[in-house]
Amino acid sequence: MYYIVLKGLYLRLLQTLLKFKQNLKMKKTYKKLLLGLAIIVGSGANSQTIYPYTGATETYTVPAGITKISIEANGSRGDVTESYSGGGATMYGEFDVSPGDVLTLYAGGNFTGRKSGGDGSWVENTTTSTLFIVAGGGGCGSHASAGAGAPVTNDGTASLTHPDYPDGAPGIDGHGGGAGVGPQGTGGGGGWFSAGADGLGSPGGLIRCMGSHGTDFAGGAGGRYSGGGGVDMDLGWGTGGGGAGGSYNIGTNQDNLPDNNAALGEITIDEICDPISGTVSTTTVCIGDSFTASASGDGTITWDGGLINDEPFTPESVGITTYTATSDDENECSFSIEIEVVELPTITTYIREERDFCEGEPVVIISSGADTYTWDGGIFDGEPFYPPAGMTTYTVIGLDTITGCENSASIDVFVMDPIVITAVTTLENIGYDGEIDITVTGGTPGYTFDWDIDGTGDYDDTEDLTGLTVGVYIVEVEDEIGCTGSLTVKLESQLGLFDDDEIVFSVYPNPTSDVITISTEGNFAYQVLSVNGAILSNGVGFNTTEVNLTDFAKGVYFVNLQANDQQQVLKVVKK
Repeated sequence: MYYIVLKGLYLRLLQTLLKFKQNLKMKKTYKKLLLGLAIIVGSGANSQTIYPYTGATETYTVPAGITKISIEANGSRGDVTESYSGGGATMYGEFDVSPGDVLTLYAGGNFTGRKSGGDGSWVENTTTSTLFIVAGGGGCGSHASAGAGAPVTNDGTASLTHPDYPDGAPGIDGHGGGAGVGPQGTGGGGGWFSAGADGLGSPGGLIRCMGSHGTDFAGGAGGRYSGGGGVDMDLGWGTGGGGAGGSYNIGTNQDNLPDNNAALGEITIDEICDPISGTVSTTTVCIGDSFTASASGDGTITWDGGLINDEPFTPESVGITTYTATSDDENECSFSIEIEVVELPTITTYIREERDFCEGEPVVIISSGADTYTWDGGIFDGEPFYPPAGMTTYTVIGLDTITGCENSASIDVFVMDPIVITAVTTLENIGYDGEIDITVTGGTPGYTFDWDIDGTGDYDDTEDLTGLTVGVYIVEVEDEIGCTGSLTVKLESQLGLFDDDEIVFSVYPNPTSDVITISTEGNFAYQVLSVNGAILSNGVGFNTTEVNLTDFAKGVYFVNLQANDQQQVLKVVKK
């Protein structure tokens, strides 16, 4: 028990010392030697993240404002308990990234089992499906036979110790290595695209992760971008060391060292620029609307696409556009925002019954293309209203509640001028010489006339009447499109011999939107009543007077009129 504990402490100390020795060889290395979980190390505004071997893949998410990182990947040495194992490669490069990119990575180690080859270490941008960097693992040695050190080239290496025997071929182009053919032959190291071949003595390394196992007589091959070759071995041949895994690097400013890492694998990611801070008023605007963006840092900030810090900017096209702010300080990262420009809703309107309307007729307008509609003129979509005479333009604003975008549309409504009838009467005596001459204006000419004389007789299609006696004459006029108007004419003798003292009242316009005019001869009193008989307004007048109904709700009202002990009730519509 004590032996096992002491051996574990010894191995840990040995790995640390070997790592310290290796770090003296690297020009760009700035690390903390830590075992366990990843640690963030601050460097000014930049951060450094170290991923030691854990036996599992991990992820790194590019922070906001970071567009460039450096990666140092160290492949694992072959079995660290074997002093003749080959070292892992150390690969360094710098890479362009975008904030939010997710990088998947694996820091190599030694798979459980005797004389295992070293795993490679690798980093892939899984957001863009781009392999960034791979550091090959070293082959394991056996006794006095050395395992191969990992190269910085893409292809793996073969065994160093059996040039005259059929050792496994090294992997090329990202594939696993071949296996040795003897009964104690080891499998090849695993590659990026395929696993290592299985040997009779041990299996091949797994794809993307593992070197291969060894045997009592031969060390396993290292794995990585291309796996190392396995060792051909029989009981009578002595010992042999496995080949090493190849490496891969697409970064800039590369600094790569073969056979460099004498410990377990490790990956270090540095954010190599200082983020500049930025804000944006909104990330979604309607076409025609503007947004405001701002970015700041130690240097002078310049936006692309025509943006200027803190000034409203109106995009010209629908879709998603990326705007980037850059600093003239080369140590500062760029800052990018994505703005989505949304199309406005297309609003259409139509009149439910498309025609010219008579005054007092209800009109209904229907809209489509949005979720809610707001009309001017106090009207509502799909509800009847009573427009005035003439041409009136109504405008609606339609809102798309999902995008928040609005658009407008207009429609013209034409209402015919009201039919106005005036009359001139003559009756010199009580005989049948009376005449009524009327004049009609408004509406659409082409009038028809329907006369009612004291409720007992009609004269149709006659504009003027002659040969009349005293009495009450009512004429209804209809124009060419069906609009109507009426007038009551009281014909009496100038000698006052007419005994019918019936008083004739008129109330117009009816329907009305605001004011009615009450007309009769002489003094009169009036009351405006609701449909349930409540008195809403009252007063007196002489000949004509106006009554304001502006504050009344739309609906039906009654006007009670009284004069000379006579009373008449007329219905009025408020629209």
